[in-house]
Amino acid sequence: MLKIGIVDNNISPDEYSDALKKSSDFTFGGFCDLSLKTSSGESIQSDFFQLSGFKELIHSCDALYFPKVNIEVYPLITFTLKQSKHVLIGNPLNLNLEAVDHLFKLADEANVILKVIQTIHYYSVLQAAIKYIRNPVYLEIRKELTNTNESLIDSLYKSVQPAVFINQNSMKKLQAVGIPPNNGTPDVINARIEFNNGCVANVTSSSYSGSERFLCRIHQEKQHIDIDFANQSIGLTTLEDPNQNHLSDPIKVPVNDPFTDELSGFATNIINNSFHLNHSESGYNTYFISRKILEKISCESSII
Repeated sequence: MLKIGIVDNNISPDEYSDALKKSSDFTFGGFCDLSLKTSSGESIQSDFFQLSGFKELIHSCDALYFPKVNIEVYPLITFTLKQSKHVLIGNPLNLNLEAVDHLFKLADEANVILKVIQTIHYYSVLQAAIKYIRNPVYLEIRKELTNTNESLIDSLYKSVQPAVFINQNSMKKLQAVGIPPNNGTPDVINARIEFNNGCVANVTSSSYSGSERFLCRIHQEKQHIDIDFANQSIGLTTLEDPNQNHLSDPIKVPVNDPFTDELSGFATNIINNSFHLNHSESGYNTYFISRKILEKISCESSII
């Protein structure tokens, strides 16, 4: 069984224990808390490589998971990859394209796997919808927040994930706007993403709403597919007759633990030596498109 360690700020093993207990592929190899102080009173970030704990964690584990990614953690991720360890990272939108490209380059050189977390891909409702999806031409994705603990940038990152899962082609053209534009921090981000195969995705993330919603409508020939992530349901609308649409009863999908399934997918990649994942599988496309959206609206510095 593979061992995975966790590196984060103010973490508690209980935060990840349920997922790791359910995993048949990983055992918990330990954790490093970046908020701890060294004996000299320095923050752990400034004196990290002098601590035997981190080095011991690397050497005792097959992989490390960095839930939060920023410029302070970046050297630790590069160090881990140079030690030929597999790495799973959280939302990396705090890093620019050059930095993330460098991480993937290091992973290739070390012949290890670097994956960006894409937990939405592992939601059972999205997995269950696969059998209905065939050559979609237009996607509508909307995520509305009531939980102030989730930032708009995290919401955007999650909103892009279904589009990348459903259409794994690379992006051809992008239009994006932040509302209100040029007047402080946006509370709504809208993007129109055109893929190389002609499919278009319209993605909207809103940080203020009266209710929590995460919806995806897939337009394809003679059918709409509606995916409700919050209620774990799928709706199918058949458009055979232009004068009469047939709407099926919602299909309820049992709730799963998507992070556990994501860990299982990561472990499978390691076990199968899948060192050269495509950009959709590795999470790079989700990061790249999300980052380009932020650059388009020129507000990444104010909302990260």
